[in-house]
Parts: sequence; C-alpha cells; structure tokens
Amino acid sequence: MLLELYVKDFTIIDNIKMEFTEGLNIITGETGAGKSIIIDAISLLLGARASVEYIKTGREKAEIYGIFYINDTNVKKILNDYDIEYEDDVIIISREISDTGKNICRINSKPVNLGLIRQIGQLLIDIHGQHEHQSLLNPDKHIDLLDMFGGNELLAIRQKLSYTYRQYKDLHNKFIELKEKEQEREQKLEFLKFQTAELERANLKPGEEEELNQEKKILSNSERLFLSASTAYQLLYQGDDDRQAVYDTLSETIEQIENINSIDQKQDKILNTLKDIFFKIEDISADLRTYRDTIVFNQDRLNEIETRLNYLNQLKRKYGYSSTEEILDYYKKAKKEIDELVNIKENIDKLINQKNKTEKELVDLSLSLSEKRKTNAKILEREITKELYELGMGKTRFSIAFEHQEDNKAGIKIGEQYISVTNKGIDIVEFLISTNPGEPLKPLSKIISGGEMSRIMLALKSILARVDSIPTLIFDEIDSGISGATAQIVAEKLLYISKSHQTICITHLPQIACMADNHFYIEKITTDKFTNTKIKRLEESQRITELARMLEGSNITDITLDHAKQMIENAKTLNKKIKNRNK
Repeated sequence: MLLELYVKDFTIIDNIKMEFTEGLNIITGETGAGKSIIIDAISLLLGARASVEYIKTGREKAEIYGIFYINDTNVKKILNDYDIEYEDDVIIISREISDTGKNICRINSKPVNLGLIRQIGQLLIDIHGQHEHQSLLNPDKHIDLLDMFGGNELLAIRQKLSYTYRQYKDLHNKFIELKEKEQEREQKLEFLKFQTAELERANLKPGEEEELNQEKKILSNSERLFLSASTAYQLLYQGDDDRQAVYDTLSETIEQIENINSIDQKQDKILNTLKDIFFKIEDISADLRTYRDTIVFNQDRLNEIETRLNYLNQLKRKYGYSSTEEILDYYKKAKKEIDELVNIKENIDKLINQKNKTEKELVDLSLSLSEKRKTNAKILEREITKELYELGMGKTRFSIAFEHQEDNKAGIKIGEQYISVTNKGIDIVEFLISTNPGEPLKPLSKIISGGEMSRIMLALKSILARVDSIPTLIFDEIDSGISGATAQIVAEKLLYISKSHQTICITHLPQIACMADNHFYIEKITTDKFTNTKIKRLEESQRITELARMLEGSNITDITLDHAKQMIENAKTLNKKIKNRNK
C-alpha cells in the first residue's frame, strides 16, 4: 500500500507531499491543473523510462520518493535476496533524475538498478490508463487470473499438475541424458575402464603425496640433521675440551644452591626449579641421542620416493588435477559412471516406465484442468459482459480464447498430437474483446481508448478483486465518456474495489469524487514568472465546495451545495452497507 508520495522539482511541481490512506483516494482539480502528473511521478517511481524533460525548468534534478507498506511475501523475498533491510514492513523507494541524464534509484537508501525497481513496482501498484503498469493487459497473466477465479478446487489441480510437471521434466531430462550416453556407451565405457584400471594400479592413498614429500625432505637433509642433533646432544650432555656440558654446569649450580639452602632454607623454590630443569635436560638429551642414532641416509629409499613422486606428478598432469586427492575423487566418479553405463539399458527401461506413467498422469491432469478452466471461462465471460453492460458498454463482447502449441520434440502426446506443456498445463489463455458491433474480437492490449480501457479494467477488477494480490490500484481517465447512471455505477464499483485494494482515482465526475475516503484537490497557479502545481487534502466542508464546482462549475449556488452535501451523505450510507455486507 502506498502510504506517502513526495515529489520535488518535477515538471510544473515545486514540491508536494501526499499522504494516502486505505480505501478510495480521489484526486480532482481543474483541467490542466496537473492531476496526471501525479500518475507520471508514480510511474517513474515504479521504473518507467525517465527523461530530463521531467525536471522543472531552471532546476538541476527532480526527486520522487514513495513510502510503501508491504505484506506480500514475494516482495519480501526479493528484498531479502538483494540484502535490503526493512523494518515494520515499510520500505522507501526513491528516484532522482539529473539534468546530466543520470538516474539514481534507491530502496531504503540502498542504490539499486532500474530492473529491480520495476520488478518490485509491478507487485506494489497497478496503474490502469495510458501507462505501462497494466498487469491485466499482459496475456501471460490471464491464465493465472482465470485460475484464481476458478477457486480452490481448480487451484488444487493446478498445484498437483505443477508438481507432476516437475517430476516429468526431471525424468525427461534424465532420459535424454541416458540416451546420449547410450550412443557413446562403448567408447566411453572402454575409456573409463582403462582409466580406472590405471588408477587402481597406481594404488593411490589419501595423504600419500604429503607424506612422501616430508620423507624426501628428511632423507635429503640427513647429514645436516645428524650434525645438528649431535651438536645439540654434545652441548647439553657431553661437552668437549673447550666447553662444559649444560648438564654438568647445571649439576654444579645445584650443588652450590644446596650449600646456600643448608644455611638459608628460603631458596627451596630456586633449588626445586633447577632440579626439575636438570631432570628435563637429562630426558631431552636421551631423546636427542635416540633421534641422532636413527638418522640414516638411504639413497635407495630416496630414489624410490623420487620415482613415486614423479609418477604421481605425471598422473596429475595427465588427468588435469592439482592433487592426488582430486584424482581419487575422479576415480570414484568414474567407477560410478561405469556402473551406470554397464546397466544403462536396464536404467533406460526403468526410466521409460517411470516417464510414461508420469506423462499419463500429466496428460490426465492437463485435460482435467483445461476442462475446468473452460467451464470457469464461460462463467467469467458472462460476469464481465454483465459488468461492462452496467458500465455503459452494453455492445461489448468479451471472450476468453484457449489455444495450445504443438511440440513434436518435448511435448506430451494427447490424441494424435504432441502438445507443449508447462507447469500451468497445456492451455494458452488470452482475454479478447470487441467494443463495437461488427468488429472482431481483439486482445485487450489492442484497445486504444483510455476510457474504454479503464472501464474494462474496472469490470475485471470488480470480479477479480478478491483474488488479485496487487495491493494498490490506480485508475486514470476512468470517467472518460460516461455520465448519469453509468457514472454512478462506476463510482459504486470503485467503492466496492477499494474495500479490498487501496484505490487511487483521478476523476472529473462528482458521482465518483463523493465516494472518497481521502480527497485531494490539485490546482495550477500561474503568474508572469512561474507556473506551479499545488495539492491539498480536503476536509468535509471543502469537499462539499469542490463537489459543487464539479457539478456546476464556477456558478455555485446554495442548491448546488445542498446537492453536493447530499451526495456525500448518500456515499456514506452506501459505504456502510458495503462494509456490513463484507463482515
């Protein structure tokens, strides 16, 4: 839901702030005051193409931001995927257009690209009029709307079909993979057997390479190791003609401390510490002697190690790996693939049986879903035709077209044809319409009149309001070419829709404006030096005056004011009835 809109230095707007509410938000004003500029600003906020022409004359940049309340799990998932933090289910989307042509988009102050703004925007607001955000004009969405109209029974079949389709695709892909392997089976099998036999003869062991390198290092440095160990042992324990061993020096030191201690027992701590060191030196000396005596230079073993390491390096180069562990992993995979290739015919037969069984289930579900869709389509056609009649489009024909696409490669067999299938079944659904007698049915996107388009959208929304998940709907030019009783019906339908969707509507009709839960008035102020658009939220007394202006223009009388007041009272009564009906 759009909570707040702020626009600065945009076309003829200096700066405005609009706080929207739940229910029906109405925007009125004189012709040319700039009402549609608000829709342009919202469109840009949701990812429409920008131009420097939108920047107010004499300014360097235009700024737009919107505060939105979100409760759609899809929106939240997108935000989480892009690590965009939000609190209390509220986000701020902003867009800045610079006179240098630079565009800056942000969500909660984090810079984002325009594609992400569009992706989120189409889940937040649906604009009906001469703008881009018209989800109902997108044929890809028609099948989803029809299925939602069909209710839980139809959606349950679709969900089961979607699960079966995923199973079928997995089996189909596995089947293609095995068939490809079967074609190259003998050559591949021979090659893999040769490789695994070679690796088995190599008798590779985990960690072997590291152990061999360490042993090689020791053997290559055996003379140095022996010399260092001997010297260390001599310094600690043996000594020589020039130097007394540390062991002997420490022994004499202990004797002197014992002499001190026989007189002054306060040196017990020093004496005990030295004795501990003395015994440790004795142990270390013994260990050094043992280590020295084990050092033996073995040229044969060194040659053996180098030969083995050279062989392992050859294997790594041959198989394209950097370690023997990676070669061992490849060996395991090769053995597994050999098993698959040996049993490939058996595996293919099993897979064909599974695939055929799943395909039959998919065919049955697709046909069942298609049949239920067509039944619901007839009902939806009648309801929309009725809605359009009430909206002053009694000669309009509305139809839901069903098609399917042949696919001889990956399709499922239905009768004598192979039909393309998706996780939504075999149907290609599109809403068609003819607004004038004698004209053929055309896709909704071919409708040119903004007024007709908005009323068709209104009819669809009136029926689908309970299932359409987009929280905010904007209607522009909804009142084009209508008046009298039709205008009243349009107003009531807007009021009904606003109970389940936040609705924003620009209108010239008092019949629609009187239904407002939140009413804005836009006016354009022009002087010799500047043009500016102002906007204000109307209190009830101001609404009465504005409705009177819409009824009679500038010639406002007491009778007109009374009429306007009565319209607002009647709208309140109708509002209560709808609320009570929805409880």
